[in-house]
Amino acid sequence: MKKIGWSVITIPYYIRNTRKTQRQRRTGRTGGRCKRRYKFMRIAAFCFFAPAAFSLGLRRWLLGKESTGEALLHFGTAALWLNALALALLDARFHVEVPVMQALSQSGLFALKYLALTCALALAGVLAERLLTRAQAAFRLPEWLARTAWLWAALLAAVLFGLHFARIFDNNFWGDEGFSIRLARQTIPEMLESTAEDVHPPLYYLILMGFNRLLGNHGWVYHLASVVPFGLTLAAAVTFLRREFGWWPGALLCLFSSFLLCAQKYDLEVRMYSWAALFVLLAFYELYRLLTKGAQNRDCVGFVLASLAAAYCHYYALVTVAFLYVGLLAGVLCKLVPFKKLAAVYLTTVAGYLPWFVVLLTTFRRTTEDYWMTKTPTLRQCLEFLFDSGSGTAIYFCLLLFVTAVGMALTRETGLARRPDEKKAVGLNGTSLWILTGLAAVFGTMAVGLAVSALIRPMFATKYLYPAAVIVWLLFGVCLSRMRWGTLLSVLLAAVVVAVGVPDYQDKVESAKEQNERYRQVLAGMADLTPADGILTDMYYLEWTSLEYYFPENEHDDFDRSEPPELEEGRTYWLLLSGDLDEGLESWLAAEGRTAREVCHDGRLATYTVHVYQCPAAG
Repeated sequence: MKKIGWSVITIPYYIRNTRKTQRQRRTGRTGGRCKRRYKFMRIAAFCFFAPAAFSLGLRRWLLGKESTGEALLHFGTAALWLNALALALLDARFHVEVPVMQALSQSGLFALKYLALTCALALAGVLAERLLTRAQAAFRLPEWLARTAWLWAALLAAVLFGLHFARIFDNNFWGDEGFSIRLARQTIPEMLESTAEDVHPPLYYLILMGFNRLLGNHGWVYHLASVVPFGLTLAAAVTFLRREFGWWPGALLCLFSSFLLCAQKYDLEVRMYSWAALFVLLAFYELYRLLTKGAQNRDCVGFVLASLAAAYCHYYALVTVAFLYVGLLAGVLCKLVPFKKLAAVYLTTVAGYLPWFVVLLTTFRRTTEDYWMTKTPTLRQCLEFLFDSGSGTAIYFCLLLFVTAVGMALTRETGLARRPDEKKAVGLNGTSLWILTGLAAVFGTMAVGLAVSALIRPMFATKYLYPAAVIVWLLFGVCLSRMRWGTLLSVLLAAVVVAVGVPDYQDKVESAKEQNERYRQVLAGMADLTPADGILTDMYYLEWTSLEYYFPENEHDDFDRSEPPELEEGRTYWLLLSGDLDEGLESWLAAEGRTAREVCHDGRLATYTVHVYQCPAAG
């Protein structure tokens, strides 16, 4: 599926490039061959689009007449899904080795078989649609179930939160998490100075510092600080988001934010991503109310506070909410928001972020000169991150369904696909503008990150998209619920997310158990550690970030194996090494009059593999 998932999207570029190549090669003997290739290329294009036209004709015959806009919408949807399903079947059943476009352009027999397959899929799809249309009228949700929808939503949120809460009791933190813990144990002035020299705003570290002061220096405390915004997201999904958009958008948001691989990772990681995602979600919701409910004062205040909180959590969250402000400006141009409210929101936001703006400029100037990143993600990797899961098929299924749902929602909200019996004006309303703004915020954040990385230096990673991903998940549920079979498709999507996510969750739990077991081996081997002992490691990143958390009472330092330090007499040292004790270190210890006793082999500390040696004082 991964090899062919983008074939439909690349059809226009393939046709253009093929024509260009043929024009360049149309000399001498190659003229006839180019003409034949041009003929087969036209056959390939016909195979991709003719089944969609066939599906459209069947719809008009079996389901009734449609307006021009609705017919074009169904034609585009059919072209997308028929070819995607055909490509998936070919890849899963027949394992086509060559690109499908190449096979279609080179083999008339393969093109005929492909055309027959897509036409059969078109016929099956239209017949299924007719049956579902008839069955939908007879189906009614039981009244008792409708009355207790809130109870089932609350139960779902409680179960999902419990699954994540059960994972907070581990003591494995990678480097950036150790850095967060280090800042949380500082004073506020020290923390502000440290984060100003780093690349992130201070709000998350202030929150983490509060958890540290209230509950102490424990691993579960720092994980809890990241799980709390996840719980608040679930609470928002099953309360005011459910009341505003319906049950299924809230349920899908809960499932996406719980079972996708990116959610399982960043909802517990001791970093700012879960908090930034919560604030972006709240800002996006408040934008909906501003565009559709008449821009009340409380919504303006909520929008400003949520936007500022997101901007003070992460710089790319700042980029995301900046696009929301562009959408609010468009709301003024469409006469959905009064200009006075817009001016008040803009001025308040600028005043609120101005104290950190100078630091932002300094940070950007410093990162353009020197930054740790060396690679830039591709656009494909960014798109896959939005529905990151262990299955490539599930990713492309979600992407295709998302494009379909959003396209149908936009065309219907704008009146472009209104039915013949509907008298609806064509133009943007509050809902359609909100959807467009959400798309602009997500893909605009991608574009800014990729552009800065391409023009200046790599400064963008896919994980920076996590705050914006919640916009996609909410939009997905809202647009899907407004389709003709929104309930059925929502059930199907929920089943896919759960089926893919539950095994991933089990793998996460088993991996955490294994790492904790190896961490306890390290602690057992270092049971004789005293506050007077020193700790040395050849892993700079471990010493700089995490040893202060694991061994707060001990002095620790890193060293280079080629230039080991001098050891203090009468002091016991513990070596935390990335590998076994080699001849160079043995010679160094012998010169210091020391011996090394291995107390733990292949242990785990801060997600790093360590070998622990005890070096008692001489004599």
